[in-house]
Amino acid sequence: MSDTTKRAERRHHIERLKKKRRFYWGSNRDLAKSPKHLAKVANTPTPCSCWMCGNARKWLAEETIHERRFKQTEE
Repeated sequence: MSDTTKRAERRHHIERLKKKRRFYWGSNRDLAKSPKHLAKVANTPTPCSCWMCGNARKWLAEETIHERRFKQTEE
């Protein structure tokens, strides 16, 4: 795969995500009117890393699904 194809594919996926996440973060406003916010939501879907948005393993000490499955197979 050439560099041009890879670049075109990356651009395609970014545009696809921007279209899909225009009304993200539970807001009724259209993020397409703010290119800076739309770019941020395309690259990082979670607005912050608080206990509600962040990694459940870090904040709530929960195991991941893969860890739970592994423990079930071990038993």
